[in-house]
Amino acid sequence: MKKIKLLSAAAFIVAAILSGLNAKAQAIKDGQWRLGIGLEVNKGLGDFGDATSIGIGITPRLQYGLSSDLAFTLTSGYYHFFGKTYTSSILTPFGTTTATVTGADVNLVPLKAGIKAFFTEGWYFGAEVGAAFSTAKNGKTLLDLSPALGYASGPWEVSGRYEHLSNDGSLGFVGLRVAYGFDL
Repeated sequence: MKKIKLLSAAAFIVAAILSGLNAKAQAIKDGQWRLGIGLEVNKGLGDFGDATSIGIGITPRLQYGLSSDLAFTLTSGYYHFFGKTYTSSILTPFGTTTATVTGADVNLVPLKAGIKAFFTEGWYFGAEVGAAFSTAKNGKTLLDLSPALGYASGPWEVSGRYEHLSNDGSLGFVGLRVAYGFDL
């Protein structure tokens, strides 16, 4: 299963690069640095979604134009996922017992490098790879793979992505990022 996910991510990165090479001219300027500050809303999937309710994040992204339709990116930031609260009632011979359990919040610091390849006016594929560092005591460092689809117009950018994190096990989430950027 892990091999299939890694192969899928690698195929996506290659497709994004190849489609970017044939793309139409974009607002990316060759040799230009750009900084975008993004606000995010994230939702865990699978077991991670069962344990957390919603996530919020802030992600600065530094971008360097390799051509008019391809850019190199460096992204970092902070993700905070709120733990879910569960209440359960158990009927016993002495009456009903109710227990409430609140899951732990999850905090991650991503550090990723990637590309943005524009395939038509404003629309791009993105692909990033890096690490996500847990801020918990004895927290783990996770491999972070993140394909995205986005739209950029002027200083504004909106993108959606899937983020796959893995170490001993794996977890994933989908995210929506809205960013404001400016040339450096």
